[in-house]
Amino acid sequence: MKKKSLSSSAKWGMFFVSPWVIIFCVFTIFPLYLAIKYSFMGVNLLQPDQNTFVGLTNWIAVATSTLFWHSIFNALYNQIIYIVLSMVIALVFAALIMEVKKFGGFFRTVYYLPALTGAVSMLLVYQQVVDPTGIVQVTLLKMHLLHGPISWENAKWLPMPVLAVFMTWSGFGGQLLINLAGMSGIDKSIIEAAHLDGAGWWQRFFKITLPSIKPQITFNFIMSIIGAFTVFTPMFMIYQVQGGPFNSAYVPYTLIYKQGFQLMQMGQACATGLFLAIIILVATRLAFKFTSKGGN
Repeated sequence: MKKKSLSSSAKWGMFFVSPWVIIFCVFTIFPLYLAIKYSFMGVNLLQPDQNTFVGLTNWIAVATSTLFWHSIFNALYNQIIYIVLSMVIALVFAALIMEVKKFGGFFRTVYYLPALTGAVSMLLVYQQVVDPTGIVQVTLLKMHLLHGPISWENAKWLPMPVLAVFMTWSGFGGQLLINLAGMSGIDKSIIEAAHLDGAGWWQRFFKITLPSIKPQITFNFIMSIIGAFTVFTPMFMIYQVQGGPFNSAYVPYTLIYKQGFQLMQMGQACATGLFLAIIILVATRLAFKFTSKGGN
């Protein structure tokens, strides 16, 4: 029996998808293989021939590292605030934009613009705003809500909440557009019927809108959790690899960067990255289970 040859469309499909497959293998699969391999080795980047097998030493060092678990705590502390703020603001603003009859496109653009701006340039502007001499603290001082200027960068508990507000400002636009896409797909007749039955705006929002866009909310939630453990740019821009006083802005990626490129402990950096990947996998799995509970 002769084997069936691929159709012309299948061959063209494989041809067009092959660049992505090659890039994925070269820049994802191969680095992952190296990370797993090096996580069990003492790596000498300058003299690769002197690499030695150390077994679980790197993994044990990560699991027992106080700094690593402190960085996990900082990331969670930061992102719990960010997730709550960004998801609530994105939901409310999306619902309000859906009620706008004119200039809806204008508001979509305005709220999404921060997401298109470079994180570095936005952080520099934000620093000036919340600085002890910035407009926020000056206004609070004039209103007598502060007794004196606060150097938030050197405080023990302020860096993460302040940076969470910045990340909300710069990133909620993406969640807003995703929510708008979900809301646009809701059958208008259902909302009109609820309105005719006397349901108010808040009742329609909680009883119809929220259940209808559960997939979009779940997606935003999962992506926010992944972002919680991979946040890096704001912390590195302000504190480099030091993490600030009390290590209050130390996050997992800062630790990985420090281990790999400052201390030249690439094996331990690989183990830290893989350990973090396992934590993210468990966290996202729990989030999926939590968000799917009681729904389809």
